[in-house]
Amino acid sequence: MAIDTSLFWDDDGRVYIIGAAGPPPQTEVCQFEIDLKTGKKLSEEKLLWEGVTKAYPEGPYMYKKDGWYYLLIAEGGCFAGRHTVMARARDIWGSYEVNRLNLVLGKANPNDTQATETFFKDHVN
Repeated sequence: MAIDTSLFWDDDGRVYIIGAAGPPPQTEVCQFEIDLKTGKKLSEEKLLWEGVTKAYPEGPYMYKKDGWYYLLIAEGGCFAGRHTVMARARDIWGSYEVNRLNLVLGKANPNDTQATETFFKDHVN
């Protein structure tokens, strides 16, 4: 796992490294528990989520609120269909569920650049 890693500190004091792994565009979001003092893995690396489109899921960041683990990721790489999406689970290891109709941020139509050109500085042919 080497793409866009982040750390998550759980309420119980455990720490996890979350990141993307695998050959693009079929990268997957994975995690493992780590001992910050020694740098040793305390668990095996496990697949958390492949994202909605399964195209370039990356940049994962974990949040916890009211007993839910929320996993925020980017998908689509640097291409027209990129977006940000969040999934949630009751257990840090999943299974993660997503509302596919509720993207956090992104283009609904990759051919529609008018509103997003200014915000994302897109390049238009």
